[in-house]
Amino acid sequence: MICNFDGVLQSGEFCDDGNTNSNDGCSGCLVDTGFTCNAAGNVCTPICGDGLRVGTENCDDWSLSTGLVGCNAGC
Repeated sequence: MICNFDGVLQSGEFCDDGNTNSNDGCSGCLVDTGFTCNAAGNVCTPICGDGLRVGTENCDDWSLSTGLVGCNAGC
């Protein structure tokens, strides 16, 4: 797969956030585990409530409920 790193989703790319940074949601035009990306494929965010602490999440306890194990719905 060719990745252009130009921030524009093209054929063969699952995401393209315009950079080569790892663990920001999109690495090598593939969506990182624990992230979801917008329809344009250029903005990826952590999935809160999936039990994986990634990106900017301070915690993730498998729940979107407030008060469990010190984590809240905002991770």
